[in-house]
Parts: sequence; C-alpha cells; structure tokens
Amino acid sequence: MESINVKVLDEEEDDQSDPEIEDPVTPIVTDNNISQREVGSTDTPTVIDSSIEPAAKIQKNHPVDNIIGQVEEGRNTRKTARVDYRKMAGLFAEACLVSKIEPKDVKAALLDECWISAMQEELLQFKRNDVWELVPQPTDHNVIGTKCIFKNKSDEHANVIRNKARLVAQGYTQVEGVDFEETFAPVARLEAIRLLLALACLLKFKLYQMHVKTAFLNGFVQEEVYVEQPKGFIDSQYPEHVYKLKKAMYGLKQAPRAWYERLTIFLLKKGYVRGCVDNTLFIRKEVGKMMVTQIYVDDIVFGGVSDQLVKQFVQQMEGEFEMSMVGELKYFLGIQINQTKESIFITRSKYAKNLVKKFGLETASSKRTPLATHVKITKDEGGVSVDISKSRNWAGNFEDRKSTSGGCFFLGNNLVSWFSRKQNSISLSTAEAEYIAAGSACTQLLWMKQMLEEYGVNPGAMTLYCDNKSAICISKNPVEHSRTKHIDIRHHFIRDLVENKQVVLEYVATEKQLADIFTKGLDVSQFENLRLALGLCTFDK
Repeated sequence: MESINVKVLDEEEDDQSDPEIEDPVTPIVTDNNISQREVGSTDTPTVIDSSIEPAAKIQKNHPVDNIIGQVEEGRNTRKTARVDYRKMAGLFAEACLVSKIEPKDVKAALLDECWISAMQEELLQFKRNDVWELVPQPTDHNVIGTKCIFKNKSDEHANVIRNKARLVAQGYTQVEGVDFEETFAPVARLEAIRLLLALACLLKFKLYQMHVKTAFLNGFVQEEVYVEQPKGFIDSQYPEHVYKLKKAMYGLKQAPRAWYERLTIFLLKKGYVRGCVDNTLFIRKEVGKMMVTQIYVDDIVFGGVSDQLVKQFVQQMEGEFEMSMVGELKYFLGIQINQTKESIFITRSKYAKNLVKKFGLETASSKRTPLATHVKITKDEGGVSVDISKSRNWAGNFEDRKSTSGGCFFLGNNLVSWFSRKQNSISLSTAEAEYIAAGSACTQLLWMKQMLEEYGVNPGAMTLYCDNKSAICISKNPVEHSRTKHIDIRHHFIRDLVENKQVVLEYVATEKQLADIFTKGLDVSQFENLRLALGLCTFDK
C-alpha cells in the first residue's frame, strides 16, 4: 500500500534549525549617537525590522574561539520550551482573516470583509462549474428564491479557522411536476460500511476517504429551473434578469439525485460495476485485483488489494471533480476508525461524549450498568403521582405480551450488524417466539450473503445459532399440530432457506447465546461476558 513518510526531527536537528529562546528579544537600535534612555522618547517614529535577529554580545572574557556552538544563537542558561514563531505568525494571520461572528443575513455579512470574501469564493465555484447563465426573467415559469447560509468552520480545539458561505435555493418554493420530478438518491447503510471494514480486515487492505467539494454543483438538472440573483451580488446592468440553471445547486429537491447520477455515469465509464443490492457500492475487478468504492453523498470511502487501482482511482476523481483528499479512513458517520496492519478497531466514544455534552450531563454522577438483578424496589409514598394514560401514549401498551427478537451477525470474528425489536404478533410459546426471531434474522443473513457475492466472496451455507431445540425442529420439519398450525405463513420463510441449504440451524446453550444481551435483563457478570464475546473491549488511556 502507498504510505506517507513523515520525518521527525530529533533533538540535535531541532537544536540546529530552531534555537532555544529564553526571553523575548528587545530590538536594539544600532545608532551609537542615541543612548538607551533616548530610544522611545524621541518624537520621530522609529521603524524596527523584527525579521533581523539580534547579534550575540561578545565580551573580552569570552573570546570567539572559546564559544561552543553557533555564535548567532546567543547563550541559554536554562532549558526552555521551543517556540515556533513562524507557526505562531501563521495562526495570528489566520485569526486576523476570519470572523468569529456568524451573520444572520446578507445585509450583516456585507459589513464584514471576511464574509464578503467567503461569498465571493462561493460565487466563484458557480462560475468555475458553469452552473448557471443570466437570462431575462420568463413570464411562464416559477422563479425560485436564493439564500446565503453562513457558518464558521472550527478545528478540533474549537478555534474558528474558516468562514464558509453557502448559496442555496429555497427549494420549498419548487412546484412538483414543474421544477422537479424524482428526488430520491441512495446512500450507504451504516451496516454496509461495517461490512466493508470487516472485509478489509480479512483481506488485509487499507481504506481511504476523500471528499467532493461542492458536489451538488456538478449534477445536471433535467428540468427548466430559474433562480433569483443572490442578494448583494445583483448584476448592475441586468438587475431584473434571473439565472437559468444548467446544473443543480444546494437546496434544490433534485440536487442529491442529480449528483448521484453524475457520479454513477462517471464511474461506469471508468469500468466500475454498480452493486445490485447496494446501489452506492461500485467495484472494479481485474485479474487478481479488486477496487472497492462506497458512496455516501459527497464522501467517498475506497480501497483495494491493488495499489495501482487505488492510485488510478484518485487520479481519475481529481481529474473530473474538485476533490479534498482526507487520507486514511479515520472518522466516518460518527465512527472513529483505527486501522493497523493486523486489525481494525472502531469506536463511537466521540459520538457518546457529544451526546453527554448535548444534554448537559458532564457533571452527572456515574452509575454502573446494568443494574444488579433481584433488587427490591420500594414505593415512594411522597412522590408525584403518575398519569397512566400519558405514560401509555408515550411508551406504548406495557401489557401487549409481545416478545422481543434479537440477533447479531458476524463476518469471521467481526461483528457487522445487530438488532433488537419487538415482534409484530403475540407468541403462545417460547418455541414460537424463537421461531419467529430466527426467521427475522434470516432476512439480514440473506442481505449479507448477497453483499458478499457482489464483492466476489462465496459464503456458502450460513450458520444460524438458536438456543431453542423446538424452534429448530419446526424449521426443519413442516409439521402441523395444535401449537404451530396458527403461525402466519410469512414466518415459515426460514423453512425454504433450510430446505435449500442456504441456512444451517445449530443449537447453542442459553448461557452462550450472544443475542441474549439484546433481549434479556442480565446480571453484571453475564452481561460483561457476552459483551466481551461480541468483540467489545476497553482501551486504557
């Protein structure tokens, strides 16, 4: 795989290139006719060039021949932290060129040069992509309004680093059948991303990420759409004219679909095959080589066992669109990803911390979960009474007697997907409940099987573990008796899969059933054992 080498300076190299500075240097005026007391007191302003480094002071007791090191660096009496003044100057320059206040409208933005530059940069993207053309206002067409959205971009330390202006169309004024037809655009499922991560872990290839800048401005619109000139940037010669769109823009209802179609056409021309199950998956295969691309709107995850195909894909995308190469996949859809040579670790700690911060629970006291079993709960006689009707409307009927289905799915040892949901019907026995849950799990198994086949992997017969022997017998033997004859036909879906040898049911002891963590209230020890068996682990800081 292609790697990026980063050179880290050791202490000796750093000492030569960046001298230690103990105290801020006061510029010295070299005119001998002016004493130190006269400096700064004269009425004539003195211009000091801060780029000139002060000369080291040489005394007679310290000849030049006896000085060790660079004379120009001066003398350090103690170890001090190095200061990168060039980097600090860059930070100060950026701080002076950005505004920390987000304007509410164009009128307020036009009072700030930083936001004027941001709006001009946005309009330059429209010109560069040839999005529209100025035409006289038609009398028989709807003209859509425009609006500018202002947002500050911050770094990981919450420092404002960029002022971003986005010109959008007021899509709520569009007329269906006139200004737009189809609006649906597929996006990758989160479990599809986890499946790709698991496959990359098994096949030992790295995944990378890139971002398409102003992606929606690349999609072609099929309808005849007109938008108003943006406020504050109206053409002085033709103030009554409007823009006729050649391509889509943000805010249009058909913009996501137009971008998806544009990207799809481009990838198909380059030899990629679109997935039949997942339309956001594009695969290119050659002899002994494979390149995988997963699309999520304007974010693209890609990788493959061939470095040549990966480099070629990057060159093709950069040649067609304005791209931002993020690099190795580290953060995607709220998932933090750490790729090593032997494994891939994923976590959502950042997402969890953001939730805690969102609801103001940073200072809340922590409690161990799950709670201990067999705890006696006493009634609070002095508490506030509960409105039963409101509780039922909010949480549903607590006495519907419907069971909960749960399951987890692995590719190798990698947990890819899981679910926990209430069943639609009431089960009259545990065997019936387990049988319905097994059939529900088979739908996800078939999806995974079809996805793997698109990657070129033949999974063969898939194994489904169930902790109820009666449910296994019902799936293998189409018997009908008083306890099973009432089961709905759609739940017998699993019988066809077992008969066609697509799914193999095997018995697993209840204490080893991993899916119990999604359906049952377990004690702490059993909960932690199942959690560890799922592949979840804790990393020490």
